[in-house]
Amino acid sequence: MTMGKKFLVITSQVAGIGDIILSLPFFRALRDNFPSAYLTLMVNPNTVGIMKGNPYFNEIIVYNKKDNLKRKWRFIQSLRAKKFDKVVCLSECFSSLLIAYLSGAREKVGFNWKGRGTFLSVSVPYEKPEKKHLGEIFAELAQALGMENYRKDLDLWVLEEEKEGVRGFFAEEEVNDSFLKVVIHPGAGWVPRRWPEERFAALADKLMEVYRAKVFIIGGDNDSRLVDKMINSMTGKAINCVGRLSVRESVALIEACDLFIGNDSGLMHVAVALHTPVIALFGPGNVARVGPRGDRCIVVRKDLSCSPCVQYVHSLKCVRGEPACMKMITLDDVWQAVERIISNKME
Repeated sequence: MTMGKKFLVITSQVAGIGDIILSLPFFRALRDNFPSAYLTLMVNPNTVGIMKGNPYFNEIIVYNKKDNLKRKWRFIQSLRAKKFDKVVCLSECFSSLLIAYLSGAREKVGFNWKGRGTFLSVSVPYEKPEKKHLGEIFAELAQALGMENYRKDLDLWVLEEEKEGVRGFFAEEEVNDSFLKVVIHPGAGWVPRRWPEERFAALADKLMEVYRAKVFIIGGDNDSRLVDKMINSMTGKAINCVGRLSVRESVALIEACDLFIGNDSGLMHVAVALHTPVIALFGPGNVARVGPRGDRCIVVRKDLSCSPCVQYVHSLKCVRGEPACMKMITLDDVWQAVERIISNKME
């Protein structure tokens, strides 16, 4: 086992929270296999928050693809000054592989797609469109690095201060252990992945009516208008968390709740990693590649002939004129999944 080496791990410049969560088994295995190494993780501004308090890396650095060329070159120079022994690139994109190449590391490991393996000293085949789950793809990269005892299950840490913050939040909202606590995330990074907000509203109302549930609506700042529309469509009163909780506080909230319901999004993967039961609504996304895994996860989707949609990669106009794959999911479809999970919890 290599001792005392310096590793740089590069994630995609366009990665979201979900990509980082699906990378966690790789991060964990890297630390387990190289316990004495100095590990540095490169993330983008959108994903740095989720890695707060991580147990795997000695250092987190942020690369912003929107920086001008002068700042980008200074960033490359800072990498070279660190004198990394090995750089591992988790992204197949040209710009990430170029950063790996320019880092000055003696060994460069990553994916070979469209001939880009020429940037690398160790490359792993990478085909598109992927039929493999991202978890399997990262496991193959770990194998190329000679990492042993690779576990594919997801685990996400929650800091004690974050748990304490949620306990205070519950006290403020008069929520105690007698309530069924449900988190709903109606947003998604890409609009065609979203189930109509009025159906989320009807679902939340039914949860409160049938189970006397406390329903927490979460999302980023860019979800505020969507969440307002959802809440205004409701007859009951849900707890709007948008603008009140940070990413890490939302993580702690999801862990403290009994059920997560949401679209194909990064927070859905967070819930899986926290072992909170998940109902995931999938439309154009590739379930085989990024779907949730585990016996506590239920995927609700319509298996259309055009799924997974070409929009998922190219953002083209839907061939059906609208995201029918999401609109075809009914309230009853989701409610059946809710009853399956809740009945198992109550047994």
